[in-house]
Amino acid sequence: LLLVFASPSTSKTRLLDGLVVATGPVTRTGAVASPDSVGDSSPEARTRAMSTEVNVARFSYLDDPYAVLDCPGSVEFGGDMAAALPCVDLAIVVCEPDPARVGALQPILKRLSDAHIPHLLFVNKIETARGRVRDLLEALQEVSPTPLVLRQAPIWTDGKVTGFIDLAKERAYVYRSDQPSLRVDIPSDMADREAEARFQMLERLAVSTKPAQPEAA
Repeated sequence: LLLVFASPSTSKTRLLDGLVVATGPVTRTGAVASPDSVGDSSPEARTRAMSTEVNVARFSYLDDPYAVLDCPGSVEFGGDMAAALPCVDLAIVVCEPDPARVGALQPILKRLSDAHIPHLLFVNKIETARGRVRDLLEALQEVSPTPLVLRQAPIWTDGKVTGFIDLAKERAYVYRSDQPSLRVDIPSDMADREAEARFQMLERLAVSTKPAQPEAA
């Protein structure tokens, strides 16, 4: 069971639709304004063009069933998020690639850490990013009580994000509109940066999982 939420304007419902399309139940990504999206299907959500209640979607991936609870990001509906937390196994916090706006995530991340709920951050709208991903990660770490590591590094082509490198598996992919990403070779001009980012990821994981040493008497 997954929980997807974020601050407003992060296109998290668009992300939900993308997950459903990628796994097969729906053949194309919809839009609230159309209106033909999977999420935000109530009349009020259509009128406001925003989430006003928890949306539920189901799909299977690699024969494993998933249920996604897409919670409203607006603070006025924070009670819906709080009510959903006790029943989730993993929380996906959707955010924008703007270091100046990460402060809004602090209450959410603290609540998740206090409740010991596993969670990850999904940086949506990465194609609108300005500046280094490293700076964004540092800004996110300032508002996160738990250590963060970078799992995917974006691939830039002519100033645009065209794909990503999975640092754990050392695989590169390029985006394709309304199709699964295509696996490609890691760009030669990114090989050194990929190696450095992967080393930093593994080093941070090793430090954060190291058992605490007993204090000296």
